[in-house]
Amino acid sequence: MIVDTLCIPSDGLVQLTYEAIADHEDVIVNIESQTGRFFPLDEIPWSKLAFPSTEKILKQCIN
Repeated sequence: MIVDTLCIPSDGLVQLTYEAIADHEDVIVNIESQTGRFFPLDEIPWSKLAFPSTEKILKQCIN
């Protein structure tokens, strides 16, 4: 289910945030990511997020 969207026209960016239930604990990443893992909301590594848009949309979803 899509829970939020973020659009930044000047960058040509449209980001969708989905809510989902994982069916296992393994995280599989593709060539766009080095690592991935699940963590509680209070342990989000804000200073390590790659993109400002990721921080913005996560904060919108949490608040």
